[in-house]
Amino acid sequence: MALLDRRPLADGPLPVDFPLVWRKVASDTSSSSSITIVTLNTARETSLTRILRDFSRLERSGPPDILLLQEVKAPRAGNANATEQLAARLGFNYLYQPANLWKDGSREGLAIVSRYPLVDPAVIRLPALDLVYNNRRRIALSATAVTPLGRVRLFNVHLDTRVGIRDRLAQLAPVVAQARAVSGPCVVAGDFNTSHFAWFGRVLPIPYQDQEIRVRRHFQATGFRTPFVHQKATFDLLGLRLDSIYVKGLEWAASGIEEIDFSDHHALWVSLRADKSERTGSR
Repeated sequence: MALLDRRPLADGPLPVDFPLVWRKVASDTSSSSSITIVTLNTARETSLTRILRDFSRLERSGPPDILLLQEVKAPRAGNANATEQLAARLGFNYLYQPANLWKDGSREGLAIVSRYPLVDPAVIRLPALDLVYNNRRRIALSATAVTPLGRVRLFNVHLDTRVGIRDRLAQLAPVVAQARAVSGPCVVAGDFNTSHFAWFGRVLPIPYQDQEIRVRRHFQATGFRTPFVHQKATFDLLGLRLDSIYVKGLEWAASGIEEIDFSDHHALWVSLRADKSERTGSR
């Protein structure tokens, strides 16, 4: 039977106090030599039917075990949003942290959907940057998934859009600091909004600044790797590479990028297994 646990933000309430929604189901006891993690910006999709239709594309690479989702919209009335309905349909555990309240009363935030139990959830408030217009509150959602590969710390991230690389790394810094401190396997994924622009006054785009490679090198310097190097676009407009998955303490067996009809972003997936070098103690 599912339990619903609503907790306040660990580091104090936001200007509008949005509780963390934590839906727990029975533990998955299956054993597997790998786990598949997906990240996707859902573009505030509210139709479970559309999500389920595109979900089958992800299953071609093996059923996803963990979904890290951004721009998850919850209705004004407080009913379950589409991703919470998806979790219920799959029998998965569910975490949802709203970050923004819109004029119509709906909320938007980050979600983690997991076949495996989620423990130790936390919300990280990221530095606020003034974008002149269309400002948003930025957070990261973190939890530990208890998987057949052991405990894996997850960080789900959605960064601001119209900022240069210096501001982007500064906004990402609280996540990198916590992820670096994790002693075991760790995954940081999401919409990093790594365009190839600098921004004049955070309004006018100025090409060419490859933010994706700068963020990737930043993660590599802290012990993370990614299979998404020289990847195809994750956002069709201008061929931007906005999304990624960074891994520490595990190795990937396969990875891919799938187009999703209901979103302007593509879904990224990676199949992870135990790191052989960690098992043997070699480097």
